Amino acid sequence: MMAVNRNFVLFLSFTCVVTLLIGLKEIQIKNKNSEVQIIVTAETNHETTTNPKRETKQETGQNNNAKRQWEYKQEERKQAVREACRGQDRGYLLDRLLDLPSRLGHLLVDDGHRTIYCYVPKVSCTTWKRVWAALTGKLKASKLYESPNASPHYLTKKMSLLGQKLSREELRQKLLTYTKFLVVRHPLERLLSAFRNKFESNSRDAKVFKRVYGAKMIRKYRRGTGSPSENLTSAEDLEEESAKKTGEGVRFSEFVSFLLDKKDLATVNEHWRPYESLCHPCAVSYDVIGKYETLEEDSERFLRLIGAPEGLHFPRYAPTNTSALLRFYLASVKPGRLAKLMMAYQRDFQLFQYDGVDVPRDKRL
Repeated sequence: MMAVNRNFVLFLSFTCVVTLLIGLKEIQIKNKNSEVQIIVTAETNHETTTNPKRETKQETGQNNNAKRQWEYKQEERKQAVREACRGQDRGYLLDRLLDLPSRLGHLLVDDGHRTIYCYVPKVSCTTWKRVWAALTGKLKASKLYESPNASPHYLTKKMSLLGQKLSREELRQKLLTYTKFLVVRHPLERLLSAFRNKFESNSRDAKVFKRVYGAKMIRKYRRGTGSPSENLTSAEDLEEESAKKTGEGVRFSEFVSFLLDKKDLATVNEHWRPYESLCHPCAVSYDVIGKYETLEEDSERFLRLIGAPEGLHFPRYAPTNTSALLRFYLASVKPGRLAKLMMAYQRDFQLFQYDGVDVPRDKRL
């Protein structure tokens, strides 16, 4: 009986050992499967994270291609300037500028980024002055678009190249070695933009322009404004008489006549002075020529080129409808005078690859 019990105990012990070994083996298999699963998952995740890198390379390729196209366009623009300036000695013209440095009054400088910007009124210069103020530390980038429109103009003297009171040689060195930038637009669109802003708006600035310039234009070029004031009888006559003092209601054709009567457009108000008289592209070699039509791209690439802070960008802007209105306003100008107007600004057309505007007779007012 004792032998049977002993055998039974041995059998139970053996069974327990075998069961324990089988359990341990199953645990090892499960652990190995888990390791395999972890490895597979890791590999899968690795493949997933590499996909964006492939997309980034593709995007990089596209960006590089876009940059090359932009650089090609820039070279084309600069070549057009060189062609227009052919036959003129750039060194001689630069010396002439240095003889009369006051003509460089539209050049702003940023020594930190070794760059110069020539601002042109009515070609987004207010926005660019604002960006330049942030670039030079005169305005906090975080407050860039909170300040009134006028504030960048108040900072112009502080950012001016002439404000540094440089010696002739120091001025020459900066003009020769700094990265130089300007922005232009179609010459007649710029004129129309200036006219609408200074003579058709009701801003404080416009009221000054109307009194200073508009009143003279009306008195000189408007027919029927020469009658003596005592002979005025109608409300229209009284309005015309008032216009001769206030400058209200200036017509675009009168503005054109005013410009054509000027012997030298290099001395007129900066808002309608030619590009050549503001920025001197035959004397100063500009590295980047921006255009109003490609303003955002040109501005962004220039900022990156000079190493501007990553957070500083030229803002998105809503294009004006000036180009759409141009033909309507030009229709009020007689064909002969329109031809003379384009001749007066022909250098701007040549330098920056702009075509003249032909307004069909049936479109004229």
